[in-house]
Amino acid sequence: TGSVTYRQGSKVYIANVGDSQTVLVTVNPPAPAENQSDRNSNQKQKQKQKQKQKQRQKPTATISYMTAKHKPSMPAEKARIEAMGGKIFVNKKNGMTRVNAYSSVAHETISLAMSRAIGDLEWTRIGVTAEPDIDVIDLQHLPGTNNTSSVSSSPASSPTIFLIAASDGLWDVRRREFFANQFAECFDGPQATPPIHQLWQIIRKVTPTNPKWYRDDITAILRLMD
Repeated sequence: TGSVTYRQGSKVYIANVGDSQTVLVTVNPPAPAENQSDRNSNQKQKQKQKQKQKQRQKPTATISYMTAKHKPSMPAEKARIEAMGGKIFVNKKNGMTRVNAYSSVAHETISLAMSRAIGDLEWTRIGVTAEPDIDVIDLQHLPGTNNTSSVSSSPASSPTIFLIAASDGLWDVRRREFFANQFAECFDGPQATPPIHQLWQIIRKVTPTNPKWYRDDITAILRLMD
């Protein structure tokens, strides 16, 4: 698989092949806490007010963009493969799809879980291509930001935008929103968690959810789009 990102000014060019994904996350600054103090309120009311203020001060992480996984189940991918004589196998138990091809090297039929891949030459003749999808994203008009006019205004009002590029070993174990919020802690001002430490903590959290402690290979890159 391949995930490539190139930035020029406010525009980001993202290309992907296979089932690795690139995600852009926007973290908007917290809304100013409202002053709701009341001298006549009791202690419980004050505690509730403090709790609400803390909630308002917490920044929110939003997934503003993500690439698509190239899977044989996608209609356009399926049509291309079948038009070139390829056969798609559907697992009746879990619904996962694979492209079957006879390998002259291994002398057996081998299944590929992607509809696009780099280097799988024996699948090229049946429609599995290495041609990437390419998107152009303008960070100044990124969905999910409170401030869409500029990504370089005052630090207090500007959203934080970061990129996660990772293999399916990471994405397949939890929802994208989970990773967006977890990695947002890497950019939380003075209390920011080092990215490599945070990645290790995330892996420790998600590994026990896998049967028999199985863990697919994981490659991940975290980049602040400053």
